[in-house]
Amino acid sequence: MADGTSIILSVLSVSNGSVAFLDSQSRVTGIASGIASVLVTVNGAVIGRASFVVDANKLANVIALSVLPVQSVSVALTPVMPARLSAVVASVSVRTGPLSFEGDSQSVVTSAVFDDQTLMEVGVSDGVIFWAGDPNLSLLAASSVVRVATAASNNSTSFVFASLQPSGSCSSSVVGVGSTTFNVSLDAVSGISVLVQQPVLAVPSDTTAIVVGLPTSSGYMCR
Repeated sequence: MADGTSIILSVLSVSNGSVAFLDSQSRVTGIASGIASVLVTVNGAVIGRASFVVDANKLANVIALSVLPVQSVSVALTPVMPARLSAVVASVSVRTGPLSFEGDSQSVVTSAVFDDQTLMEVGVSDGVIFWAGDPNLSLLAASSVVRVATAASNNSTSFVFASLQPSGSCSSSVVGVGSTTFNVSLDAVSGISVLVQQPVLAVPSDTTAIVVGLPTSSGYMCR
């Protein structure tokens, strides 16, 4: 089954442009108080809509950040092979688990929690800053990817913290914080194998061997 997300996004619109508009990421952005709808229009016919209310007098107060580790996301459809325009039920499962080897990584999904308990996903581009609470974990620069550090301790619970510091009028102000934990569970090392890329080497002074193509050095890999 093909992913139809790009097709749906291409036919989205807002019914009242004086109230809200769709930004470059197809997110609804309010302009003024009022009621409007997001419309799905195909061949001039509206086949789907979702109404919303914009209150320009209500302040968006962030009270916390929801921080969740994500290893993978799976989607199951019922029916598995739906017909065109048929109703489909999608069950989304978020999988997480222990980080089990050096360099193993997972993503962190962060949402701003507002005072009315609604959520909005935010990331690094929105001003979220991540940092690890101990040396077992490291974070890739300017991203939300957590990675097990070299020589990490086994069977440890490591914290990752996040703070939201948006630009604009809230620049340099922390408007929300949150944290989550990762379980670092490394398998015990029972042995090390060394793989040499070039098993036969010549000494640098052996000009004859070098002429026939024997290398004088070799890389190796430890496992």
